[in-house]
Amino acid sequence: MGKLTIRRHLYEVVPANAAEAIFSRHHDGTIHFKNKDVTFSGNDVDRLLCDDAIIAFDWDGNLGVVQRLYKAAFNRVPDQDGLSANVAAIDAGLTKVDLANAFLASPEGLAKYPPDASDADYVRQLYKNVLNRLPENVEVDDWLQPQKPASSTSRGEVLMGFSDSIENRKRFENFTLVGVLLTRSFFGV
Repeated sequence: MGKLTIRRHLYEVVPANAAEAIFSRHHDGTIHFKNKDVTFSGNDVDRLLCDDAIIAFDWDGNLGVVQRLYKAAFNRVPDQDGLSANVAAIDAGLTKVDLANAFLASPEGLAKYPPDASDADYVRQLYKNVLNRLPENVEVDDWLQPQKPASSTSRGEVLMGFSDSIENRKRFENFTLVGVLLTRSFFGV
């Protein structure tokens, strides 16, 4: 075992298959990995590079950004390859807003958020899809004020505002100790 840096992320190399392992992050930040051949414990990395996959724990980093954005944009969890491709893209320098705009321009995004919808309808739909609630009129009005994102920036920026909101991030708190399998090939390893 040893450390490896890939696209500004520090990985612990674990010479074992993730599919056959039990892994988790404890409240103190320590990652534990165990299968029939290998045991690892450490707390200075957010990802494990295994023989068959990457196990990501960076819920405060790019993994969390992409997971929350999938839920915000599409009201679903991503499949492994979609998650892997988009985490790798963010790791490589794609901005969160560019990814949000790409999600909105996709067939699934266009169906959920028609481009001809008014800004008010778009904001209402985000409250419903992202926060699972209907907004108060004052909340919609607040987003539509001249100094607020919905009136002066792209819809992707507004989507990221909802995705990164404290209210939405709280919905993911229970997942921060869970490792997620990513497909290695998207990361060039």
